[in-house]
Amino acid sequence: MSSRLLLRVAKLSPVLTHRRKSFRLFSSSVATSTTPYISLGDTLQKDSLVDDGSEIRDVVFFDPAKEEMITVPDKAFPQELVHSSQIGSSQGWGIFSNDRGRSVCLSNVYHPLSPKSNPEIIPLPSLIALPSDQTDVVWNVAMSSSPSDEDCVVAIKFLGNQLSLCRPHRDLRWTNIQVLPVEILAKLDTSNLMFSKRDQRLYLPAPGGNELYSWDLHLDQKNKNPKLHQVPFRDLPHLAES
Repeated sequence: MSSRLLLRVAKLSPVLTHRRKSFRLFSSSVATSTTPYISLGDTLQKDSLVDDGSEIRDVVFFDPAKEEMITVPDKAFPQELVHSSQIGSSQGWGIFSNDRGRSVCLSNVYHPLSPKSNPEIIPLPSLIALPSDQTDVVWNVAMSSSPSDEDCVVAIKFLGNQLSLCRPHRDLRWTNIQVLPVEILAKLDTSNLMFSKRDQRLYLPAPGGNELYSWDLHLDQKNKNPKLHQVPFRDLPHLAES
């Protein structure tokens, strides 16, 4: 996922190689900015290991509005994140999976305005694969709201037939569901999971955009099956034949 994102970013502008800035988090211009930054990762500083097991890194972002790269220096990565990989993100929060185990957590460490010395970490239940699926490849992540919300729902769409949901402040385990029958799954395998704040539902679009499959946030054994929405296209323009 991150490699595809980096590839798209790299194609945006040839100026990326020489337009690069650093900024401090107390800058008023940054605090009031509404520019959506794209996280490009981090670089480990030399001799950056701290006694408590954390590391000091420089985090790099891309500003698509100004077509330039921005560096937030000296950001502390707690021990819980040192041996973890980011497997997805939503609303400025990343989901991290520990490389040495199955522990999972949320963190705002890659948010440009998060505290440099003490980023938030919210533990999540360990991921467990369904019998016929896997949890090694995450396709994308969606959240209903900020994790500070008690009713926040985190949803993970895997590259396969599994969708997993949990409420970080309430659930001790993920609710795992088989997304769709195999014959339908093939066309949704690479669809991006989306959340509608108005409908309070999770959506997966089918190729072409004229079908949507949705799930209610309050999943139980009775409503795990998705709802099918037909999206008719009206008044389409007539294109001249070539």
